[in-house]
Amino acid sequence: MSGFIAQANRDQQAVDPILLQTLTDFLAFRGPDRQALWVGADGDRPGPAGLGHALLATTYESAQERQPTTFDDQVWIVSDARVDGRRELIRQLRESGRDVDDAAPDVELILHTYHVWSEACVAHLIGDFAFVIWDAGAQRLFAACDQFGVTPFYYAEVQSGLVCSNTLACLRRHPEVPPERDEQAIGDTLIFGASLDPAATLFAGIRRLPPAHKLSWSAGRLRIERYWRLPEYDRCLDLARPEEYTEQFLALFRQAVVDRLRTDHPGILMSGGLDSTAIAAVAAEAVRSRGAGDLQAYTWVYDWLFPDDERQYAGLAGQFIGIPVHYISGEAALTPPETARLAAPPAVPVAFAHEQDGLSHLRQHAAHGRVMLAGTGGDIALLQESSYWLKRLASGQGRGLWSDIQQHRRVFGRRPPLYVRDLARRYFRRPKWVPPYPRWFDPDFAARWDLPGRLDSFVKNYQIRYTRARIAAPTWVLSFTRSDPGHTGIPVEVRHPFFDLRLLDFLFRVPGVPWFFDKYLLRSAMRGLLPEAVRLRRKQTLASWPRHALALREGGPAPWMERLAEGPELQGFVDRAAFLKALRAPEQSTAVDYQLVVGALSLADLLRQEAQFDQAYHSQPAGHSCPPTALIKGEGP
Repeated sequence: MSGFIAQANRDQQAVDPILLQTLTDFLAFRGPDRQALWVGADGDRPGPAGLGHALLATTYESAQERQPTTFDDQVWIVSDARVDGRRELIRQLRESGRDVDDAAPDVELILHTYHVWSEACVAHLIGDFAFVIWDAGAQRLFAACDQFGVTPFYYAEVQSGLVCSNTLACLRRHPEVPPERDEQAIGDTLIFGASLDPAATLFAGIRRLPPAHKLSWSAGRLRIERYWRLPEYDRCLDLARPEEYTEQFLALFRQAVVDRLRTDHPGILMSGGLDSTAIAAVAAEAVRSRGAGDLQAYTWVYDWLFPDDERQYAGLAGQFIGIPVHYISGEAALTPPETARLAAPPAVPVAFAHEQDGLSHLRQHAAHGRVMLAGTGGDIALLQESSYWLKRLASGQGRGLWSDIQQHRRVFGRRPPLYVRDLARRYFRRPKWVPPYPRWFDPDFAARWDLPGRLDSFVKNYQIRYTRARIAAPTWVLSFTRSDPGHTGIPVEVRHPFFDLRLLDFLFRVPGVPWFFDKYLLRSAMRGLLPEAVRLRRKQTLASWPRHALALREGGPAPWMERLAEGPELQGFVDRAAFLKALRAPEQSTAVDYQLVVGALSLADLLRQEAQFDQAYHSQPAGHSCPPTALIKGEGP
């Protein structure tokens, strides 16, 4: 996914083109194809806004893409975007009087929508996107990110104005962005793995635009608004024939996958489970039908740390589908972080620099292609939630309950579960599982930010079982960030078909029983597309958490983990003696407890890298990272 940087200044103050070039050059690690910038020139003098872009071409249309882009020298755009449903959007634009080419890059489609609908353009966009538009006539900077926050967007209000980017490390290099950390976000991260505030980052001066939000900045005033909410339907979809549910689902599922395959040599992050193998089956079918390119699968396996049968089931799926499967050793990933060499500090702490989710897959696939599909979100989208019966009754569709029960009996040979315990637990707000509270926090730090109170508040609002609303939960942002090139430093874009709005809109209207019991809808749709052993396989989880299992096997943590624990990065956040005791005694901890300890080390690793990158970056002359970028002066496409 491409990188961008944008700045708009107060009081018509001119942007600094040298600084903008330096920041654009920094983004070359995630956009190696072309770097260019526009500085809103007024004659020979830079204007009050500037845009920089580093291109990573990942779709057929982006091969000839040029950003920053304009049609009239008045409205300019930079983006990191993939627009889905292109045919329908182009039809709408043409009906509105726009001259749009079928092969127009996605960034031009977004710019067309802005010219037609102004800030309401986001209501017409689906896909994964983040973009910034400078409207010279209105003297306004307008920006937005997609409905689920798949594509990140960060911003900072500084003395000169507003600066924003889809890469947190880029904003950290702006000299006016303060270096202070957000201690509350750090406390949340130590307990939950991510901040409970979807707009927070680990740095107090940098905010993240939450999913489904848009931003407008004009005359020094910042305005942020939500533009989309998860739909809720009062009534279930009642189709005449049961087969119609499967047929409509499969058609939409294929569309979601195909829209994400406008690229050569895609990859699939494939376990031996149902969700990712279903995507692989449909993707392979689509790649073969167009007669060009190939599909490669990548599977994590553990061979000796604990029992794991992913190799067996992924191999069965790959052989049946007809795609090669590359096996990535999970044990080999548990190497010291000193071996890692990242292009930029990661945006969030997750495992370690070398051990981020999917990093080995992404590095291997980068030599083959630039796009990888993943089965993220399948469990939430396709499993039944416990409140289904109450929703059926509340919607006045009580008669449908009997037919649901009979249909379930025909399919599974027994009545469906009523989830009485789950409903009672929800009513009394008693969750099935509560995150542990680390006993090794620094007492002053914990009291200052009321960390026990934040955990208690989380527990009171804990969503039990699988509720559809969790598909839009801000915690997904952490998962998306982990695979973004601005975090991994690898120019590979990860796409998530289960987060397709058209597919989800259908799923939210399908009766829960029997279609979402044990993923029956997906299993029935995959009949003939997957081997029966995979199609009917029950959901599996890892036998243990790898880092905990390794510590138990070796009798304690690796030496480099102790060195990281004794470093200065966690000072003020943890009680060092208590923390070292927990680290050195894995046998006295559960896997979840030990995961929190190692999570704190990953935070220390991130802060250490930030300090190292800051020192190295600021010691270099401006524009050192790559040759000077192209300066665009009034060049429309």
